[in-house]
Parts: sequence; structure tokens; C-alpha cells
Amino acid sequence: MKNNLPNFLIIGPPRTGTTWLHNMLCTFPGIYLPHEKQIHFFDENFDKGLSWYRSFFKLANVNDCIGEITPDYIGNKNVLKNIKETLPSLKIVIIYRDPVERAYSHYRVRKRAKFYGDKSFSDVFEEDDYLMNNSLYGLHASHLVELFPSENLLIIDHDSLSKHPQLALDEIALFIGVSACTVNDDHLLKRYSKSLSESRWFLLDRAIVSVARFLSSSVSFFRPPIVLYFLRKYYRKIRSLNSTPNIETDCSISSISKNKIDNDLIKFNQ
Repeated sequence: MKNNLPNFLIIGPPRTGTTWLHNMLCTFPGIYLPHEKQIHFFDENFDKGLSWYRSFFKLANVNDCIGEITPDYIGNKNVLKNIKETLPSLKIVIIYRDPVERAYSHYRVRKRAKFYGDKSFSDVFEEDDYLMNNSLYGLHASHLVELFPSENLLIIDHDSLSKHPQLALDEIALFIGVSACTVNDDHLLKRYSKSLSESRWFLLDRAIVSVARFLSSSVSFFRPPIVLYFLRKYYRKIRSLNSTPNIETDCSISSISKNKIDNDLIKFNQ
């Protein structure tokens, strides 16, 4: 019987390139990732049970390596315990970016969403625990090594991901146990602000996912195998047509703010 549960998770932290990675791994023939980049099962929806979680992976082929990417998983030890208890042999990928740059990038995203009004990065960093906690890599690492064997953990350096993206993808493929896949350079260099842009194929992508999830929760009479076969056959083709980039511009951080926050992070990561 097919398990329909992830073989690997990419757990963050946020603002480390996980959306780009989601789009790249979707092009690998042996990997299945659901449309929803952030399912939030282990933190926000754990009470819904494994049947609910499995429904997101209904379109996976029997030999696919199944994955999920939810960056917020890394910052909560109780969430990591949920993962360990549910999927004990799971492989976990973490991406570590310079903690100051990561926090500042996160600040810009949340500021655009009207979280902070006119407050500066320095002011917000001292007030918002969520912003700081996601950059406390020492704390994250202590929780991970306590719960998972080292051979099930892979740490990717964000700088390496940016400078040598194909090598990073090859390393991840080797770690999770699938064949490496050479990604087209034009696709490899795209930068994404969300998992799928709202192209003309976006609604069709969502429709296929919705049908598969309905079939997974319905009685067997309404889910003939031939329907799921054709859904799986064409799903990857539709997904590849949804890979249009949404480029975001970089902003510089003031040297005063950077030095102050850098010192704070060193203190909290010790």
C-alpha cells in the first residue's frame, strides 16, 4: 500500500530561498512536492490527522520521493517533536543564511504586509520575537540534533545556494535519494516571491489539486484508478508552465543597524 507521506521536509527558516528551492525541485522527475508550498500540518493543522495530510500528496507516483516545504517548522521544538513522532526516518533540509540579512529580508516582507507601520528594523527587531527567533540558528541546531540522527540532517549554506545553485540541488538530490537533474540555466537563475505565479495555467493547476484531494476523501466508487492516472500524468506538465518569475529588488541595510543586530544575534546564538 502506498504511504503517501513525505520522505523529506525542508523546514526553513523563512527568507532563505525555500520558494526558489520549491520551484526547482518541482522540475525533478523523481520528486513530488504539492502545490501548497506551506501546508503547516505539523504546527497549525496537526489535529486534522494524517488522512488530511496525505490528501496533499495524492498525485505522487508510487516511486516518487515526496517532500514538503514549510519554513516555520524550524522555530518550534514542539513542532519538531510532532515531526519526529510522525515520520521518524524522515530526511530534513535546513538552509542557513546570514542571520542579519535573513532577519532584515523578513522585516521587509512583513513591513510590506503592514505589520510594522513606519518602525525601523532596529526597533522592530527588539520587539518582534518571531523575527529574532527565526535567526537563532544555535537554538534550532540544538533541538534538531537532540531529536534526529545527524545522517538525517542536511544544512545548506544560502551563499552556496546563490552562487552554485546546481551544485546545491545535486547535494539535496543525493541526500534524499533521487537522481540529480540538470536544471536549465534560465530556470535556475529565476527568483521567486511565491510558489506559483498567477499565469493562465494557475487555475488549472489548482483545479487538478482540488479534484485529487476530493477523490482522496471520497468513497472508492467515485475515485476510479484511471482518473488518478491521468491526473498524475498531466500534473507535472501543468506545473512546469507555471514557473514564471516574480523578481524582488534588494535593499541595503544601514551599517549602524547591521552592527547592532549582528551583536545581538551573536549573543543569542552562543
